[in-house]
Amino acid sequence: MKRLSAGTRKWYSLRGSFTEAAVGAVAIDGVWLRRYRPFFHNGFQPYFVGHFVEAGNKVTLVGRFGLSGWTKGFMCFWLGFCFLWTLGAAAAVAYDSATPIVLPFAGLGMFGVGIAFVAGAKALSRNDVSWLSLTIQDALERAT
Repeated sequence: MKRLSAGTRKWYSLRGSFTEAAVGAVAIDGVWLRRYRPFFHNGFQPYFVGHFVEAGNKVTLVGRFGLSGWTKGFMCFWLGFCFLWTLGAAAAVAYDSATPIVLPFAGLGMFGVGIAFVAGAKALSRNDVSWLSLTIQDALERAT
C-alpha cells in the first residue's frame, strides 16, 4: 500500500499542476485511481477501483476498471428517455394520423447522438487503462 500511495497523488493536491499523474485514494480497504491530464477533462474516463488482498505472506491488488456512477446513471437516463420517447412517438403516430411522423425519428436521432457521444469520449480515453495499469504496476514493483 505504501508503494502505491507513494506513486500516486491526492486529487486535491493538483492545484496548479501541469504534469500527468495517477490520482485518487489509496487505503488498505480500498483503492480508487484515475488518470489526471492537465487542461483536459473527460467524464467518460475509466477509473480503477480495487482493494488489497492478503494470502499467506503475499499481498495482491485486485480490482477493475469502469466508469463513474454518475456517468453510468446519466447515460442510462439519456438513452432510456430516448428509447421511451421513440416508443411513445411511434405509438402516437400509429394511433393518431394528426401526429407528425417525424417524432419517432427525433428520438432515434437523439439516441444516435448519445451513442456517438459515448464513442467519441471513449476514443479520447483509449489509452487511459493501459497508462494507469502501467503506473500502478511500476509503483507496486518499486522497492521501498
